Amino acid sequence: MYTDIKFSDEQKRLLIGVQNARLKPAIPTSPVVKSLWGRLPEEVSVHYNAAGVVNCWGSKRELLLLPGIGVFLLLFLQILEKYPEFHTYPQRLNESNAAQFFVHSRNMINSMLIIGMMNFDKIYDYFAGNEEGVQPS
Repeated sequence: MYTDIKFSDEQKRLLIGVQNARLKPAIPTSPVVKSLWGRLPEEVSVHYNAAGVVNCWGSKRELLLLPGIGVFLLLFLQILEKYPEFHTYPQRLNESNAAQFFVHSRNMINSMLIIGMMNFDKIYDYFAGNEEGVQPS
């Protein structure tokens, strides 16, 4: 179909760099979670109100929900990036402009992945007490 897009060497290096950059925030979280898992109590606080008081307790397995959502989004968006024909495109898509549409689609999805991973990284930092102004307990 339209997926036979040829990239220059510079474009290929840029795509590889972007793909590596979006994984970097996720790499440090796995060893941290693994090292702390045994020291966590079975019941942990999972939600705080606006005053910073715990208003919901749950199993420590609930802490895996946020990283699970991040992994799901990463995989889902990578599939969309690899197969851009699954996107909804305007009717003006044709043989002459398909390559441009698909390159823009890949760039958009890469940007979404990077921004999403950076957001998850900030959330992890916040809850780990590494964010400025937040002291670990």
